[in-house]
Amino acid sequence: EFSLSYNYPNPFSRSSVITYSLPMDVHVRIDVYDLLGRMVHILEDRQMPTGEHNVTIDATAFSTGLYFYSLTAGEFSQTRKMVVVR
Repeated sequence: EFSLSYNYPNPFSRSSVITYSLPMDVHVRIDVYDLLGRMVHILEDRQMPTGEHNVTIDATAFSTGLYFYSLTAGEFSQTRKMVVVR
């Protein structure tokens, strides 16, 4: 089953880990958006194998605020929110 976990830690200041699971080999894209819906970063954009995966987000260049990250894998799509604090 596809799943996208909440990032940990959250809120965070420098880096945070996002975990997701894939039931099959599939192309994965994880994008980060600001509150206005502008894409500010691409975390993943590649073919990934079945299983559980982690990706670390480096937010040192991000301003303090609320952001959203979205996983798209095949027909599956899910979005979660995260908070960057300084």
